[in-house]
Amino acid sequence: MRHYKVQMGKLSCSMKLNSSLLHTIMAENSTTNYKKTGNQFPA
Repeated sequence: MRHYKVQMGKLSCSMKLNSSLLHTIMAENSTTNYKKTGNQFPA
């Protein structure tokens, strides 16, 4: 059971890292789209 918890901890940690990376990419994309189009983008 302990091994399972460790695996879950690693998984959730990597998921958090991926999601923060994804948020950064999405933020950069929406910023460039905003500059291109001049439209407001959802923050």
